[in-house]
Amino acid sequence: MSYFRVFGCKCFILNKRPKTSKFAPKVDEGILLGYGSNEHAYRIYNKTSGRVEVVVDVSFDESSSSQVEHLDESVVGKEDPPCDAIKHLATGEIRPQENKDTEKEDP
Repeated sequence: MSYFRVFGCKCFILNKRPKTSKFAPKVDEGILLGYGSNEHAYRIYNKTSGRVEVVVDVSFDESSSSQVEHLDESVVGKEDPPCDAIKHLATGEIRPQENKDTEKEDP
């Protein structure tokens, strides 16, 4: 189960290309897109090269801010109650209506 990761998380791909200098980066930053078909590998969007790669040597940062839920503070607490929001939904002349059933007596 350790193979499964959160889609869209930031990851770092080991750069296996020949080094041009001593200070060349050893990893490329990427985003997890999914899993390779029929192999134990990950499909990663490599931000450095701009390509989708299928790689095995990857480390993941699943605690990044991309996994945090983003809320618009200006909207929180100002939503209409569901019964009022339904009244504003309409398609042409068709408007949803609340069904006001009277309590049924059980015999």
